[in-house]
Amino acid sequence: MKTIKAPLDGYLTSMNVSAGDVVQKGQVLAIILILKMENPVLSDRDGIVREVFVKKNSRVKHGQPLIRID
Repeated sequence: MKTIKAPLDGYLTSMNVSAGDVVQKGQVLAIILILKMENPVLSDRDGIVREVFVKKNSRVKHGQPLIRID
């Protein structure tokens, strides 16, 4: 299991996956707006999304869990 966490404080503008989705290494999972710049959150492995911890249009803090991948 791997938990993908927010790299910095920001605003989650897009969540591109949901529980049960199959993802590949390098796939864009979400977009976080940080300092007026869109920053993609990428998967670092192939796997299946088991849980999404945050909703689109919410604030996130550095290190906050976003997605769990098996």
